[in-house]
Amino acid sequence: GKSPTKPPSFSPTNLWNEQNATQNNVRITRPSHDAWGIKKIILVFSDDFLHTIYTLPWYQPSPTDPDSIGSKLHLAIQPILQTLQIRQEQVVRCLLAGLPPGVT
Repeated sequence: GKSPTKPPSFSPTNLWNEQNATQNNVRITRPSHDAWGIKKIILVFSDDFLHTIYTLPWYQPSPTDPDSIGSKLHLAIQPILQTLQIRQEQVVRCLLAGLPPGVT
């Protein structure tokens, strides 16, 4: 049989780890996606009616620490938004998803 995929180990630099997200960013449960083994890094999220938009810690650039996770992820995502001509205030959800093999 096929051996189960080992979950990523806990480390403050392992952004795919749920325990790390819970402690340092946010934990969002998505029952179907979680059951399919889809990992996520949530950067910006909103309520379903778009009344409240949350810019989460892992997407908040630090004015004093360019090596912070928020600074690095903001710097990585910004060129994509610029290419698509999307202003930061237009973003209501932004996340990275890691799909296991065979999940589409």
